[in-house]
Amino acid sequence: MKINILFILLVGILAISSCQLDPCANKEKFLASFDTFVEDISESEKELTLEQWKKHDVKFKKFLEDCYVNHKEDLLASEKKSFWANTIRYYYERHGNSFFAELSDETDPLAELMEKELSEVFNNPQEAIIALVKEEYGEDITQSIDKVVDEIKKLGEELKDIFKK
Repeated sequence: MKINILFILLVGILAISSCQLDPCANKEKFLASFDTFVEDISESEKELTLEQWKKHDVKFKKFLEDCYVNHKEDLLASEKKSFWANTIRYYYERHGNSFFAELSDETDPLAELMEKELSEVFNNPQEAIIALVKEEYGEDITQSIDKVVDEIKKLGEELKDIFKK
């Protein structure tokens, strides 16, 4: 009898603690965990190594592909905008000025998901991203966008020259 009661208590404690550890446990936990995750990275005083970024990318991917997808229908419009603003913060911290190039990588399913969801949440996602980055970092990334466009144009011209020969 004592063993059964101890077993039930142990199972209950494990169930409660696993819910507390899982950032996707519920909408509130998910949003709070993601806010903390992005805030910790944004406030980091040191440069992160590639290995550290890879570990953060695994967590980031879980937040997007598991937590967000599971709770998307329960999120208010303001919560979605806040989530995607934090997503932009993370992606900009991670990729800096190559942010738009990374976001438009058609071979990356995560970038595709982000682009699709940003289009659903914001009327004009590109303007929203630029405004959020300006607000957060005081930087005008339109110059970075122009550089990416110029590079794509150069590549296009080079390809034309190759195929004309």
